[in-house]
Amino acid sequence: MRSERPDHVWFAPPCKKWSQMQELNIAQGQEERLMADRRRLEATHLRVTREGYDEQQKNGRHAYAEHPTQSRMWRNYLMMNMRGYDATLDQCAYGLRIWKNGVLLGPAKKQTRIRTTNYHFAIGISEKCKCEPRPGGGSPHVNLEGMGPILRQAQNYPKQLCKRAALLIVVTSFCDLNGFLSDSHHDDILALEETVDE
Repeated sequence: MRSERPDHVWFAPPCKKWSQMQELNIAQGQEERLMADRRRLEATHLRVTREGYDEQQKNGRHAYAEHPTQSRMWRNYLMMNMRGYDATLDQCAYGLRIWKNGVLLGPAKKQTRIRTTNYHFAIGISEKCKCEPRPGGGSPHVNLEGMGPILRQAQNYPKQLCKRAALLIVVTSFCDLNGFLSDSHHDDILALEETVDE
């Protein structure tokens, strides 16, 4: 990274060992193993994420660190004082849906947080759930706890989220080079998104 000096770097450390669900599902007596796994990941994935993020920021380039909103990773000492802007989003707003045997089970909320050096990206990518409640008032979202193999569908970003992220990175890169982008341009960026080919 130091030799290539990319304008943008995306970090997404593995989620599993940092999830609250993992803590709930571990068998009695496995707590020490979970903590050992976290220490190992801390020494590799989190350190690389933090050092890479800081390197980008120090040199006036952009970095993005993504993890579920409630992830224990955000409470790790390596991540707690990482300077930047937080984007929060519900992936159902970008089309995350869960299927089983060809049948749509429903949207998956999957609340996500992105810490970034890119202010305009943080504003433009943040989206909240717009799902209608089920008849009778129940949650429209699929509960991902205990879903096993089906949960893998939620590991990849929805296509609409990738499209928005790519557009925001391209537009903010252009504006960084040319020295202009104000908060009033966000609606223009979102309108431009509609014209981008699938």
